[in-house]
Amino acid sequence: MTAGYFVRKALGNFREHTWIHLVSIGIIFFAMTMLGFALILYSNLSHMIQQWGSDIRISVYLTRDMTQSERDWIQLKIGALPGLIESTHVTSEEAFRRFALDLEADRTILDGVDPSVMPESFDLRLDQSAITPHALKQAIDALKQAGGVDDIWYDQQWSDYVARLLELLRVGGVVFGFVLAVAIILIVSNTVTLSMFSRSDELKALRLVGATSLFLHAPFLIEGAMQGLLGSGFAIFALQGLYRLVAWYGPSLLPFGLAGETLIVFADGYDLVLLFGGASIGALGSVIAVRKYSEMKPLESA
Repeated sequence: MTAGYFVRKALGNFREHTWIHLVSIGIIFFAMTMLGFALILYSNLSHMIQQWGSDIRISVYLTRDMTQSERDWIQLKIGALPGLIESTHVTSEEAFRRFALDLEADRTILDGVDPSVMPESFDLRLDQSAITPHALKQAIDALKQAGGVDDIWYDQQWSDYVARLLELLRVGGVVFGFVLAVAIILIVSNTVTLSMFSRSDELKALRLVGATSLFLHAPFLIEGAMQGLLGSGFAIFALQGLYRLVAWYGPSLLPFGLAGETLIVFADGYDLVLLFGGASIGALGSVIAVRKYSEMKPLESA
């Protein structure tokens, strides 16, 4: 019965100051959406690094005027690479065919183009556990110096870039999350303080008839928690919708090689972290509001 009373009083505060509460929930929604988006990005980048982590893929592009002796020397160097799993020679014709397949509906722009415009290459796959990053860099540098090699690309470069981005997201996310938490606490605190002042006479009367501090303050604590819960819930709903929209309409537009990968949304229970984190932060804002009100109106709240 008492719990139901507290909830009804909290809902009454919502109705009495509807627009202020809606603005507060809207700001919480925006803040938690931003934080949730960062968490989704972090989850997918982590997943991508794990997918890349088992093998290292290298493409060695050859010059057009390469001699047979240079080709033999390159193949010899490739065969000596530590942890080599597979080496595939890709002809100009095969490279052209792959490029045309990637273009899909736009492949007609290649009509009349000579396949020889595409460079030959060797596609390599190495066991990452069999070679250190330093040894890999030395091997790549040695191959680049070999005659007949035009350029070398390997996905470990992208993995390194993404790893640095992950670290930036991790540190930036902590700072960003702290700033958002402080902002939400201040917003909820001000909203709940306004509700308490609007019921000042009622609180004073209840105190005179013997109401305890818990009885007086519980509705306002629930009010703050509800603001955080609603703002976080709407944020999760919006992010789920955005995820489905991107996964359905725009996988080819995804950055960092995520196209074709299985996208992750709220891995490791991040949705629950947002939901209960928002409610907890809202409740903390209410605690601050109650303390502030108690200092200003000690006889009504003590």
